[in-house]
Amino acid sequence: ARWCPPSPPSIARGLITVARARRRDRPRTALRVLLLRAQPPRGTLLCLPASPSRRVASGGSAAAPMRARAWTRSPPEVFPASALAPVAAAADEAQTHKEAGNALYVRKQWRDAVERYDESVRLDATRAAVFTNRAAALFALFSQTGETAELLHALRDAERSLNIDPKWVKGHYRKGTCLARLGDFRSALAAFTEGQTFDPRNEQIANALRECQTALKETPKDWEDAKTRGNECYRDGKYEDAVVWYTRGLDLLNYDDDDDEEDRRWSESERARSDVAEPLDDTSVSSPRKKKENASATATLLANRAEARRQMSDTQACVADCDRALLHDPHHVKARVRRALANEYLERFERAADDFKTVLRTDSGNRVAREGLRRVSAYVVQGDDC
Repeated sequence: ARWCPPSPPSIARGLITVARARRRDRPRTALRVLLLRAQPPRGTLLCLPASPSRRVASGGSAAAPMRARAWTRSPPEVFPASALAPVAAAADEAQTHKEAGNALYVRKQWRDAVERYDESVRLDATRAAVFTNRAAALFALFSQTGETAELLHALRDAERSLNIDPKWVKGHYRKGTCLARLGDFRSALAAFTEGQTFDPRNEQIANALRECQTALKETPKDWEDAKTRGNECYRDGKYEDAVVWYTRGLDLLNYDDDDDEEDRRWSESERARSDVAEPLDDTSVSSPRKKKENASATATLLANRAEARRQMSDTQACVADCDRALLHDPHHVKARVRRALANEYLERFERAADDFKTVLRTDSGNRVAREGLRRVSAYVVQGDDC
């Protein structure tokens, strides 16, 4: 998506956040928030902390791998019988289209190049080079648009080229590049390694292989490994990186924010039918869709991500993460305390007081909740007097 500079209202909200953070003696956090508002938002594809060594095998251009979501290969492409056994005239015309596509690719007119390659394979589907060229153009389109379908089509073309010629080095390279961008580093490593066996001196393959090995080392083994790395970043004050690691752990648990939005709406409708005033506060209501397995792990990662976002003064996102955590585990104390602190920051004192009281009913010795309730109680009383 195209990024536009922040609008005046967005800048105004940033200045308000700065003022509040200064009031709470957090000048560094305030400055970080203001700077983040003036930068393009991180892409949805980001899944690991950025580092100088983090480069996807795509000719050396810096990029982040896709989040490790489930993905499915594109269906096989169907070719006319004449393209599988082309006559000389058709082969010559296909070569003309290929050369035209190459010229367009050099000029970075990738979509037009893809159309030319389409014409070429429609006439002659027996040349591995045409498929790897189209894969390169599709990969470039994906890098430009972020459309996963383009990347999956590029992977299909790379694998088609290897069906034609298993020793085609560019096919192995393109395949590995697509798999790395999809976050499947193990399969990408296998593709690069196999390509290197056919051309040991190929520097492009060698560089891609090294980058893939580095990426594999930086890939968490499981959600607990991701949580540990996130906690380390949090302790070092690298809150943005901590958010990325916690999100990576949630991906490994196949967590999806959209599912929780459905559950949240269901819970609110249930409470409305039960005449319960405040949504998300009644621990007795839970969604029938929510799976029991991984519920505790999911809630923990969401609560941790919420705290990292609170430290970044991304308070609304902190509240949203705490809401999601409590959908998975309604008795998660840290999630409720952090939501209360965030609501206190947003001056939603009654909501904060309700959460602090809920925590103290189950953990009367919780110091943070006791002090928080003391702070917000005065505001709640003042509101009632008015």
